[in-house]
Amino acid sequence: MLETLINTTEHGRELAEAFGNVTRLEGPWPCILRETAEEAYKLYRLNLEGREIDFTIDPATEIEIDVPFFVSGFALANLIGNARDAIWGRGWIKVDAEHTDEFVDCHVTNSGPEIPPYIKETLFKFGESFKVGHNGWGLYFVRGTLEDHGGKIWLAYSDHTGTRFTIRFPKKRPTRNLPVN
Repeated sequence: MLETLINTTEHGRELAEAFGNVTRLEGPWPCILRETAEEAYKLYRLNLEGREIDFTIDPATEIEIDVPFFVSGFALANLIGNARDAIWGRGWIKVDAEHTDEFVDCHVTNSGPEIPPYIKETLFKFGESFKVGHNGWGLYFVRGTLEDHGGKIWLAYSDHTGTRFTIRFPKKRPTRNLPVN
């Protein structure tokens, strides 16, 4: 019983810390994509493990992005939570990234079923939700927050192989070491 209490307390502390990190408006800017994905995962870790949903963060996410920590964390937490809701039974969620000179495209892919066309049309609309107990604000606010910081989000695909959302973050440009004249 004592061991269960210790584990529950530790999880509660981890959850409170992760929630604080994801919602703290003065967090680091720029930030490391992998670090925000790890914090977002902490919000759902026990639930995902209990439902036997594997979660992986690809090493390609070890890259700096030019948005505040809370913007990336909020977006990823929303997509991870939505993926968790979509997966029935065992499954998986993967976060990976690819980058160009200007952007980092972060993909959140899951093994859930295909999103029906009538839902795809309303994914980013305010107040539109087909999930019981949800108000349809998540993706709407994620999109707005990302756009306010030079980013984008879209549904890349949803079919029999799974569902992928892509978040485009501006990439932190390297500083130039110019001599002072």
